[in-house]
Amino acid sequence: MTREELLGAEEAFLTNTPDGVVPIRAIVDGPEIGNGRPGLITKLIRERYLELVESLK
Repeated sequence: MTREELLGAEEAFLTNTPDGVVPIRAIVDGPEIGNGRPGLITKLIRERYLELVESLK
């Protein structure tokens, strides 16, 4: 993904093992991504991820 694509995105997120699903709100030297808040898709994926993690405990 290019910087320009990221800046044009309505929402973006990163995933990793320790933090799960993390919204990208802005980038260094750039404006906010979307409206600067987690978007609907990010929230849904994060919610499902947390449900799965809890079910495995």
